[in-house]
Amino acid sequence: MAIASKLHLLFFTTRVFVGRGPGAYDDMRVAALYLLLRKSWVEIAGTGALDVPSFADPFALGVRAGISLKANHKKLGVVLRPELYLGAFGRGSISDRLYLPIEVGWQFKSTLAGKFRTGWQGPLSGFSDAVEIPVGLGLDYRWTDRLEVGGEFLFENLFGRGATFDRRVLFLRLGVWLDLS
Repeated sequence: MAIASKLHLLFFTTRVFVGRGPGAYDDMRVAALYLLLRKSWVEIAGTGALDVPSFADPFALGVRAGISLKANHKKLGVVLRPELYLGAFGRGSISDRLYLPIEVGWQFKSTLAGKFRTGWQGPLSGFSDAVEIPVGLGLDYRWTDRLEVGGEFLFENLFGRGATFDRRVLFLRLGVWLDLS
């Protein structure tokens, strides 16, 4: 569960909208984490991403910025990763958003980790009136010291305002780790 090097690039992440038929692959993100501090049990990294929340009409594009706070104890890890999404295009269809995810992970083997994710997310404008609470499970597999793949099944709003089982998503990830030291 440790950040292995200074820079982690997630070259490709996408969401597969379960049960939506055509147009199920409708977004993509290219993200990076840059390690700022590592102590024996804690890591802090800056995060940023170019986010395409919708390829469909209307097209939307924005940026994310945030911080990743990770604490580890033996095989258990907890990650807080608050992020802010600011739209550049398609702002009428996707509003600026605040993400406050919490992940609890378990290192099964040196190459395999599982995680449970929840938290809060919603539009910046009227956050408390439209807050969503996602719930999901995922796995990350480290093929080599530099290459990682992962997946996660998530209910996007299982307990928040307007909670529903209908917004189910499968996230797929490919990550590359670079050592800049």
